[in-house]
Amino acid sequence: MRSQGDTPIPGAVTCSGKTAIFTPASNLAGNAVFTATITTDVKDAAGVAVARNRMWTFMTVAGPAGSTGMYFVYTFGANPWTRSSLPVTLTNGANIVSQSANPDGSVTLTIANASGYEDNGFYYFAGTLSNLGSLRVVGTGTFSANLYLDVDNDDEFFTWGPPGATVFSGLGADLFYTGPSSVSGVLIFDATTVFGGYTLPQLRAGALAGVNANTRAGIWIGISTSSGSQTTTIVSVRPN
Repeated sequence: MRSQGDTPIPGAVTCSGKTAIFTPASNLAGNAVFTATITTDVKDAAGVAVARNRMWTFMTVAGPAGSTGMYFVYTFGANPWTRSSLPVTLTNGANIVSQSANPDGSVTLTIANASGYEDNGFYYFAGTLSNLGSLRVVGTGTFSANLYLDVDNDDEFFTWGPPGATVFSGLGADLFYTGPSSVSGVLIFDATTVFGGYTLPQLRAGALAGVNANTRAGIWIGISTSSGSQTTTIVSVRPN
């Protein structure tokens, strides 16, 4: 059961192997804290119940104006990655990474005084590849976007590593592909956009082993720099 405060959230639970997926009946509210609980009513195949209730909390974050989908703002500082609410500011010596929600609903991403590679952004959850069609991202400044595929359907997409590395790698069976980068103003994903040698229609059609229209997918939108400072405001993210 998931709840916002003491209010139950209606939805359905499906199970596959060791994975249970809760799908809410409607989109969760933005900028709200939710609690998920696995109770001792849950039993394994032998009928043995879990020893105690397991609980965790998470916060949703409203996306930029005109956006659709679920947003989790993330910042690096843990392995794999952390989800947090706006605003957030992290410092590492002189290096500062910050994210803020503006009154008009836009999101400002800032990297300051980076001495080496740093990135900063948020994650647009499309559901499955079948739902990820043409997408328009509007911003002021330069930004990039990448595609993540949750092939093993465990709600984790990537890890930052190995430790000390400056590259992404898939987590488990998951996949990561770079997309258009250093785009200024408007970025449009459509049927011709190529990720790792494949277009979205090709991925949906099964051109890549283990990936099809039902594969969970997400788009990362953000900024990066090899050193120095950068600021970008993402004004909107919505179907084109």
